[in-house]
Amino acid sequence: MVQRMAALFPGQGAYFPGALTAARQLPEAGQVLREIDAVAQRSTGETVSDLLFSPDAPAIDELLASNPNLLQLAIYSTSVLAHRVLLSRGLRPDVLVGHSFGEIAALVCAGAFSVADGAEMICHRCAALRSVGELDGYQLALGTDLLRSERILQLIGDPDAVAAVENHEGQTVIAGPRASLDTARTIAGALRIGAVTLKSPYPFHSPMLRDAAFDFAGRIRHIPQYRMEVEVYSPILGRAYRNSDNLVTALAGHLTRRVHFATAVRAVSDTGVGTFVECGSLDALTKITRRVLGDGPSVVPLLLPGASLTETLASLTEDRAGSPTDAPDQVRLALAPGLATAEFERLWTARVDRIARLVISEFSATAEPARTEPPAELPTPTTDFELDRAADPPPAGTALALPAESAEQARAVPARDELFQQLVGIYAEALEYPPEVFDEHADLEAELGVDSVKQTELLRKIGETYRLGPLPADFKIGEHNTLGRIADLISAA
Repeated sequence: MVQRMAALFPGQGAYFPGALTAARQLPEAGQVLREIDAVAQRSTGETVSDLLFSPDAPAIDELLASNPNLLQLAIYSTSVLAHRVLLSRGLRPDVLVGHSFGEIAALVCAGAFSVADGAEMICHRCAALRSVGELDGYQLALGTDLLRSERILQLIGDPDAVAAVENHEGQTVIAGPRASLDTARTIAGALRIGAVTLKSPYPFHSPMLRDAAFDFAGRIRHIPQYRMEVEVYSPILGRAYRNSDNLVTALAGHLTRRVHFATAVRAVSDTGVGTFVECGSLDALTKITRRVLGDGPSVVPLLLPGASLTETLASLTEDRAGSPTDAPDQVRLALAPGLATAEFERLWTARVDRIARLVISEFSATAEPARTEPPAELPTPTTDFELDRAADPPPAGTALALPAESAEQARAVPARDELFQQLVGIYAEALEYPPEVFDEHADLEAELGVDSVKQTELLRKIGETYRLGPLPADFKIGEHNTLGRIADLISAA
């Protein structure tokens, strides 16, 4: 059986400055970004190209505050271009899955809408959200499953406070009015369930966005819908889209409906998908998918800070080359890897007689078949995208006792600012929290719900990574309850 490939399209937060620096010279980049830049210029007066190609572009917090429209367009552009790059390398996903806002990019990549129309939709979406004014609500990530999250919400009894996103058994996002979510946070704390406020400008996927959904539907009603060329599975509808669906109406309704992402990943995996590729910045969906499916399928993030896009593509290409493919698709990959299967089949059917005559003529012209050079050897694939690791702490004012053989390695601890960012990466990955919730002074237990057992476990892990030795017997977790204090301690070790 041929192993299938799925492309995952992330939503809010999938951005970092210069995400597409490595793709700047690719021919696909110019074509996609010209269309999106034209829409962005009309809507925001700026272009997305500068954000995606410059490592010095504004960070996500700055864009959320100053130009949220441009940020949404940048996230969308990155996903569409990442998918185009896959196609150009002969890597054609069999099914596309968008997470929340990412469904717009998934449908565009399936051919349901043009690239420019997708960008226009995003601008209308932003306008519809602005039209409802400031809403006193937010999104809260709970470190538990959907069932327990819903029980907490039942205790509160507010119909506008709902489970908004089911990511996996260890994380559910709830959304709704501030007062109700503050109560949910208190209940979660009493139950020792982690609760983290997401940096989201609106309580997405809750009834609070009803008016915005109606406004959005009216704004995009005129946008034409085309026949999809590849399957798109919707975690919101709980099924694959059909060409008979009214897609613009569905997209508008998504502002208030729940995202069943874990369920969608399982359903797609059950169809024979062996490789998932995250088409977008960072690896939020990669982590969720691995958590849901375990070690079974291959799950690969395409764009990570510091990772090589070329090596990632080479690895994917090599893995895909080892999988059996049906004969028509082998022809498509050889002759026109950038075309979707449906488009290639249409052209092939229309011109097959002409192609056959050209082939017969070519072979008749010489008694000896033309020689072909062997394909250039691909670079050695690198699929290990481990985040940088950091260090480990002891009690206040006490230096860590370092084993003599590891002292040289301990000296390699980076500068304080870089060390703090590494700590953020480690804690965000281990706790499956968004990196932006960690700052210098956030109390790990009181604010982020990380109990002392988990904190000790993480500190030991950091100590092993930097070979800083075991925690002293008199170590006090309460004296090192923020990442800022932990970074200071490691820097002084």
